[in-house]
Amino acid sequence: MKLTTAFTYFPWLAKEIVVASVQTMAMLFNPRRTYDPVVVKVPLRLKQDSEVALFALSITMTPGTLTCTTAADDHGRYFLVHAVQGQDIAALADSFADMEERINPDIRAKARPEVSVLPEYQRPFHSSQEGA
Repeated sequence: MKLTTAFTYFPWLAKEIVVASVQTMAMLFNPRRTYDPVVVKVPLRLKQDSEVALFALSITMTPGTLTCTTAADDHGRYFLVHAVQGQDIAALADSFADMEERINPDIRAKARPEVSVLPEYQRPFHSSQEGA
């Protein structure tokens, strides 16, 4: 990460952590809350190990998301990410792509990869009221 990028990235990340904290707390204290947890595969455009590590840490530091693992397949490296609120996969994909592009603005020229829900992942519940 370039030093000039770091001066804009870390304040932005701090703001995102605060915003996500407020949203997560509001969700937790809402008596009619619904959960739609999901595990998604997030292909990586970042190549440098230090940038990949920063991306993984940034996702995990943001409340409501957790980088579970880094792996690779024939298409390249990817993360498996758990998100508490997974009802809008497109919004999740946009937020991950935005974060990745803020870490390394040079990748903006590359097409944003498709984020997909793991087919074997079964959502365990959708509401705190379920089964009550």
